[in-house]
Amino acid sequence: MPTYLKPKLKITVEGFMNTLTQLPAQKKVSATSPEIELLLSCARTKIDAPIAEQIKNLIEQGINWEHLTKTAKRHGVMPLLYQSLNNTGPNKVPQQILNQLRDNFQANTLHNLFLSQELLKILKLFEANDISAIPFKGPVLAAWAYGNLALRQFSDLDILVNKQDFPRARDLLISQGYNRCNQLYWECELTSDQGLYNIDLHWEIVPKHLCHFFSAEELWEDLESFSLMDTTISNLSPETWLLIICIQGNKDYWLKLNRICDLAEILRTEQRINWEQLIKQSEKLGCKRQLLIGLLLAQNLLGAALPTTISQQIQSDSAVNVLALQACEWLFPKTIQSVEGIKIIVWTLHTRERWQDKIKSILGFMKNSNWITPKQDDFIFLPLPEFLSFLYYLIRPLRLITRLLIVLVTWTKRLSFTKITLSNG
Repeated sequence: MPTYLKPKLKITVEGFMNTLTQLPAQKKVSATSPEIELLLSCARTKIDAPIAEQIKNLIEQGINWEHLTKTAKRHGVMPLLYQSLNNTGPNKVPQQILNQLRDNFQANTLHNLFLSQELLKILKLFEANDISAIPFKGPVLAAWAYGNLALRQFSDLDILVNKQDFPRARDLLISQGYNRCNQLYWECELTSDQGLYNIDLHWEIVPKHLCHFFSAEELWEDLESFSLMDTTISNLSPETWLLIICIQGNKDYWLKLNRICDLAEILRTEQRINWEQLIKQSEKLGCKRQLLIGLLLAQNLLGAALPTTISQQIQSDSAVNVLALQACEWLFPKTIQSVEGIKIIVWTLHTRERWQDKIKSILGFMKNSNWITPKQDDFIFLPLPEFLSFLYYLIRPLRLITRLLIVLVTWTKRLSFTKITLSNG
């Protein structure tokens, strides 16, 4: 078993109070399956000699190929799995499995080429109507970080516009046959007229209560030129890419390996990263811990190299190691499960290092969910006559905030006495 999969501690989130108030217990993580080890070895664009040998050895041990392909599909890394197996030892893979992976690879290639062409059409349409736009993730990330459109899976197109341009951009897409299917408070989801793909039209990268990210106007000051299918488009800086991927990965609790692959590929291919600037930006945005969690996952799971200064930053925040371990548990659970309810807010609050950001997150969850709806325990806590029942909408938020603050203070104090590190062997 690779040493990067042998952390000294195992942290689980079983309940709200227990998770926040108990110190992490010394436990060993059970050995991962050979299928997961093989997937981690294959989920990269470059295979060096030691990794190639490891892939061959794992295959010879016996692989549950159905489980491997299902897991790769769930994590959005089927193209990487096919390329690595095909280049390393195709004669060791059952022909039926290799054919299945090849067919999927070819279909994904055609799909990505189609979406890339659609993206360029939309950008040209926006330009003709004086709407500045920044594409992110999707085809741009595949071509820029992976060096090959075929090696990354994506199902939709993400485009960022200025907030004042958003209504025009949305209406322009609708006039071209796109249908609005969901309006969120940081983006609008539209689907193509035939329902083949979605466009996520953003005026914010993520909801503000999760991270008050740079506005579109600020991002325009740090753009680079990039050639996508022989067309010059605007691209984000390496530092901004790393921040966006880590923030969005954190928003989704790192449930899929493909986000970590994105980070690892940027770290492998991009030599211009200004690490000092990156840390300063993350501190300004209040997302330094989220950044460090993502970088640690890329290093420990996919072997991405980090500068010594970044490793020191990771070691200085013991919560980063705890949260990275929790992310690994959610990434490869024994049984497929959803992360919901109290686990979501516990995770989000732990990944915010500043108290003002924790409070914003709490208020954001209350505003955008049914958390402020009075529950039975509120009625028991303070029975009120019918004509005063409206006060429960004030009582419930106050009770939740008080409870959260108490347990967060307790957890933070105890965590400060605990130095938790991931074992490297």
